[in-house]
Amino acid sequence: MFERVLNAVLGKKFEIIAILCKYADENGIIKLSIAQICALSNASKPTVINALHFLEQKKVLKKLANKCYQLII
Repeated sequence: MFERVLNAVLGKKFEIIAILCKYADENGIIKLSIAQICALSNASKPTVINALHFLEQKKVLKKLANKCYQLII
């Protein structure tokens, strides 16, 4: 039920967040390109970029380098 509510509220952002969590290592490091996230989430490039910026604004995600992000919560 919880996942269905989040999916209804966040839409594709929820799927993208789930993918980022799945691919994060023990330090929260995610080594995926935007294209890879698009393919895994079946989302468009603008949708993925919007979700990543949203998470950066919320101080949940930090871009470390190209194709490298860190979950910081």
